Amino acid sequence: MKYGTYLAMASLLICIIFALMLYGILKKCRTSRAVLNGVDTLPKHVYSISNSRLHNSILCYLKVKLKEQLKDFCDRNNVECIKAESAQYGVLMVKVGFEYVQHQMACFISEIQNDDIYKKALLLGNVISQSENLIFAYSEYRYALIKCELQNILYARISLRNIFNLVKDIKVKDQIELMKTYHAKLDCGLAFIAKGLGFIMKDVGVLDEFDSIRELCDDGFLYDDDYLTFTSISLKSIEGYTH
Repeated sequence: MKYGTYLAMASLLICIIFALMLYGILKKCRTSRAVLNGVDTLPKHVYSISNSRLHNSILCYLKVKLKEQLKDFCDRNNVECIKAESAQYGVLMVKVGFEYVQHQMACFISEIQNDDIYKKALLLGNVISQSENLIFAYSEYRYALIKCELQNILYARISLRNIFNLVKDIKVKDQIELMKTYHAKLDCGLAFIAKGLGFIMKDVGVLDEFDSIRELCDDGFLYDDDYLTFTSISLKSIEGYTH
């Protein structure tokens, strides 16, 4: 009887030892797999850092250009400041955003080598130009117009993404890196415009005030002296909007 008990205890002990050994082996395998997975994802992580730096660089550039515009208009019109994120503030954001996007779009189109991509990019460029013209055109239906153009800007971002996917799908290797850069630049610029349009929708009447002056400034944009101000812009607020 005692012999059977000892045998059972020995068998149980062997099973426990075997289970512990198996657990140790599985743990080592899991650790090794995690290390390998970490190596595989390292290039993606590095690209993410690089893309984030480009993203922040673009936003900082837009921020600086907006400050320059605001300060210049304050100096010329002897005004102090207005509330940040107001409708008037949004007008200047939209102007800065369109200037940036139009310039980057022209540079991008000039470097495209594939006919299919060129045609789609050219079409997108025309849509963006028409949207800019419509935003600053006189209309008695300002709110509906701005709301419509805000949607068009969002659709433009989707179209931009589709062009990026097209470049990857047709495997134009020498154009992929180019597209990555311009996709980031144009998407941030369009998001900047959308943010400004959102501010304008708080008081679309400001566009009527701008238009009613009938006085064209040197840069081709209409301004009302009462709305020319200088203020800072939050990088954090815009960065959150562009994701």
